[in-house]
Amino acid sequence: MAVGALAALVAAIATGIVLSRYGVPLTDQARFWAAVAGTVVLPGAIVLRTRRMGSVPGWLGAAFTVGLAFQLLGWAVGVGTGQRWLLWVVPVVVALLVAAALRVLDSRRGAPRRLREPRAERPERAGTPWWASLVLLGVWLGILRSLSRGLWAATPLDYSRRWYQDMDWQLSLSAEALHRVALSDPQSSQDGYLSYHWFGNAHAAALSITSGLGVDQVGIVAWFVPVMIALLFLVYGMARALSGSPAAGALAALFVVLPPALPLNVPLDQIASVPLVWLSQSHIFSLPVAVLLTWLLIDVLRAREVPTLDEVLLLLVALVATGAKVSILPTVLGGAGIAALFVLRRPRLLVRSIILGVIGCALVLITMPMFSGGGGGTTYSLLPAGGAAGPLGVWIVAVIVVVGASAFLPFLLSAGAVGTLKDDDGGRRIDPAVPVFAGMVIVALAALFVMKHPSLSQTYFMRGILPVAAVFMAWGVVATASRAVRLAGPLARTGLIAGGLLGFIGVCVYRGMTLFTDRKPAPGQLIGLTVAVILLALLIVALRAARGRAGALVSVVVAGAVLGGSLVYPALSVGLRFAGLAPAGPVSPGAGTPLIGTVPPLVKGGGQSKEPATAPLTKDEVAGGTFLAQANPDGELIATNVHCMDLATRPNCDARGFWVASLTESPVDIGGWVYSASGRASHGKNGIHYYRQPYVDAEAFRLNQEVFTAPSEAGVQRLRDRGVRFLYADKRASAVSPELARFAERVWSSPTVEVYRIR
Repeated sequence: MAVGALAALVAAIATGIVLSRYGVPLTDQARFWAAVAGTVVLPGAIVLRTRRMGSVPGWLGAAFTVGLAFQLLGWAVGVGTGQRWLLWVVPVVVALLVAAALRVLDSRRGAPRRLREPRAERPERAGTPWWASLVLLGVWLGILRSLSRGLWAATPLDYSRRWYQDMDWQLSLSAEALHRVALSDPQSSQDGYLSYHWFGNAHAAALSITSGLGVDQVGIVAWFVPVMIALLFLVYGMARALSGSPAAGALAALFVVLPPALPLNVPLDQIASVPLVWLSQSHIFSLPVAVLLTWLLIDVLRAREVPTLDEVLLLLVALVATGAKVSILPTVLGGAGIAALFVLRRPRLLVRSIILGVIGCALVLITMPMFSGGGGGTTYSLLPAGGAAGPLGVWIVAVIVVVGASAFLPFLLSAGAVGTLKDDDGGRRIDPAVPVFAGMVIVALAALFVMKHPSLSQTYFMRGILPVAAVFMAWGVVATASRAVRLAGPLARTGLIAGGLLGFIGVCVYRGMTLFTDRKPAPGQLIGLTVAVILLALLIVALRAARGRAGALVSVVVAGAVLGGSLVYPALSVGLRFAGLAPAGPVSPGAGTPLIGTVPPLVKGGGQSKEPATAPLTKDEVAGGTFLAQANPDGELIATNVHCMDLATRPNCDARGFWVASLTESPVDIGGWVYSASGRASHGKNGIHYYRQPYVDAEAFRLNQEVFTAPSEAGVQRLRDRGVRFLYADKRASAVSPELARFAERVWSSPTVEVYRIR
């Protein structure tokens, strides 16, 4: 207990210091944590009051994630009515009503008995061991380090360094959520309501309103912290609850920052072997939601009788999942579908699986128009669009590498978790947990093969379930080791360590042999490696079923070797970054050319811009944007001549100049239109990547530009009729005529930037 309290204190101090360094002073932190506790954790705790999660960290992570549903409801009511104080009241009141209704339903229905499964821990042993507390502390410090170097150092709130463009886009969404419930596209008003998974932005806006912090302080820095704490606690809690061992929880938490990766992953780094992609806010926000949704689904499928509370929790988290990331719910539904195949002879469980699937599919179909717009420009094909392996061998190589690297490693390490549960009649049935995980991996792999998004967004189907994979891999390793210890005694621990060292050294040797070469593995090598992985997985399952001492020892040595070898790449990557020998950024086990999901060759101009887009904004640009943010507190529509990443407006530029909307915290009539629905839909038109497509309405764009270069009273009036109230004119983007002051009121000016109010 003392060690756990000390670890929590060290984590709190470190977090406070880091947040202070990156723009959130201690006084602001106090208000921020009060808002998190009062509008998110408290409502979730009220509903979860009687729900056991197996550990305190798991319960706290679940309380935060469930509380998101109530916070988002409070945000919708408060912002929708203009009564912002309701953001504090509605979540708690609704949570109390839900808890009261659940008590009434349970009293009438009769609360079902919660029967402990064979692997469950005794209640008196549910505390967090001191060594697990230290592991969680170490993992948290690693996450803080990664956030600092991979995100916050690259997105200073004073704009002294040019942000990665997607962070500007995300902040513009959060600013939009300060004023409107039905979000409009903040970069293209003509596109109307925004179809995108924006719940993370609404969450940031709600915390900004309730804490009084700037939306940039919350949306770029602060909100990552509670979300990542919840993820860490949920991964620990889920692994511990499923396995009955705190060792599995600690190992799963470690796998979040050191995701196991075989050498096969190197040519397919973009296939998503890394869960912590800081530059995708919707992805980070979705991770705890995905873990809790999977955990609840497994509990519901395992239960002999499903408590009303679990049904309500599953529905609440599924609703949050629809707007957190559109890939979550379909992936989890795949798990329910595969699990149903294992209960065909059990009508009650089969009906339960079918009902869950029908409800889930209905949620996906109903919410798709609101949240699936990020998939614009996606095509579907069973064949890859091309790649590094050549047109003849690419399909075979892609199948072998993707399946081998992305599927069999999790299954291999989780093989030891395969088990059965007791039934009331004394029979046995397959534990649905592993089939659920298998179904999720199958759906994620199918998305990687079938979907072709111009920005490779299909990789998030796999990235989104990596924390769940961490749970199952940790569970499998611990289950294999525990069984070996029971059968072979202390020698099994020696075997696990020896196997781990053997695997680690072996892959290090492989790494050394390929370190200075760009050669891609030949198809024959990939086939051989994949077959070896399959055989190893089958070997572990077979040896686990054997009752002999020798089989147990061999299984634990094999599991140790696979684990040790799979940690070489993430350990090397993390080590280099911590030592400052690698570029700051999200942790990655390797880099290479993706073999599937690439942009068709006919599309030009995709990928990273070659323009000098990383040059910092000028002091005039930052000051003008800050002034406009203060002058436009209601977030009314503005117009600007800034559209391109390198500022200068010209045909077919990279139109991801999102920073005006984020800096001014105002929606732009025509800004950087690339991520708008019309922009993504134009991908491939005339052989051009959607990054460089012209604006969909050429006449509206021409009139917008003429207001700045050749203004007229009629032109300014047309903008006013479109709802525009302010103009942000940047002379680095295009010429700005001095005649503009005749038709609009100049309220701020500098040598290069001018701000106007339309009268």
